[in-house]
Amino acid sequence: MGSYTSEKTNVSGLFLEAVNLYQRQKRQIPGQVASVLAHLRTLEQAIEKNCTFVMRDRDVLDIGAGQFLMQLHYFGKYNRVTGIDFDVIAQGLNPLPYLEMFRRNGWRRTAKTVVRKTLGIDRRYVAELKKQLDVPVLPKRQVLQMDACKMDFGDAAFDFVHCHSVFHHLPSPALAINEIKRILRPGGVAYVSFHLHSSETGSLDPRVFTERRVEVGLWRHLRPQHVHELKPNAYLNKLRLGQWKELFAQHMPGAQIILNPSKRPGDEEDARQLKAQGELADYSLDELLTHNVWVLWKKS
Repeated sequence: MGSYTSEKTNVSGLFLEAVNLYQRQKRQIPGQVASVLAHLRTLEQAIEKNCTFVMRDRDVLDIGAGQFLMQLHYFGKYNRVTGIDFDVIAQGLNPLPYLEMFRRNGWRRTAKTVVRKTLGIDRRYVAELKKQLDVPVLPKRQVLQMDACKMDFGDAAFDFVHCHSVFHHLPSPALAINEIKRILRPGGVAYVSFHLHSSETGSLDPRVFTERRVEVGLWRHLRPQHVHELKPNAYLNKLRLGQWKELFAQHMPGAQIILNPSKRPGDEEDARQLKAQGELADYSLDELLTHNVWVLWKKS
């Protein structure tokens, strides 16, 4: 079984990726942790306001828990938490999870994880999370290897489902939506967010998250003559904004759709200029200038 979020990379590519990751992460970890925690606090406030739902003493599922488990540790401070991920998430020094990761997700994912842990990146995240959450220890969290489109949980198992930056990687997001509906209890709330493919950084070429972002250029993944210049390392379903809206209207009627705009200065001027030059004509400004989308839904 492969990963939705990784593609083929040779050994030298993995080494360079690991070195770049270490150099970038060691500088940015405090800011990254602060940003994630600020987002989660904002999300809690939005859920309480829009859904009259308080995140205390709840059964919480985090879909796409990721390597650093920041959402699980945040929600786990006051709730009972479970995480799932398409990749096996190895915690601690026990070799068995790494063998299982190799078996299920391949040597590339395993190599990345081992290198990341060897370089001390995970330890830095743990230390920073403990500091910013003001807790003496981060307990081991339950993270199961599972497909969001076919979960093993029983019906009505959770009060809150959190799914951040996963749906744009799914070949069949409607299946995941229906699974979330099934495992939510009446009165429960789902939060789904995804990176919009038509956004400026929607190619998810790894360079867009580094100082090399300028190399990726402006919306090149939507301009046929430039597509070959990009190097995405993940599967993307490339759904348009209208398609997402139709999908949630059909499967989660009444869901609140929140468009979060790009924060780069000059992005609207750049988009308008390209459109004036005859490019990106098929895309609305809403599509081009929305960075990511939040979906909030309360089960009746």
